Amino acid sequence: MRLILSGLALMLASLALLMAMVVPLLAPSLALSLLAYAGCFSGLLLALGGAVERQRRLRG
Repeated sequence: MRLILSGLALMLASLALLMAMVVPLLAPSLALSLLAYAGCFSGLLLALGGAVERQRRLRG
């Protein structure tokens, strides 16, 4: 459950970073955009790994 929540938090933080660049709170840059997209992808992988781990625990 902790992996799912941490993945969700990472995804939400990176999406908030992207939204801050769309609404001109932060100056948009390529490095910041790539960092945010990498964070979103990493959060997705963390949450997916947590879901798989939880499913294995429930079956086993």
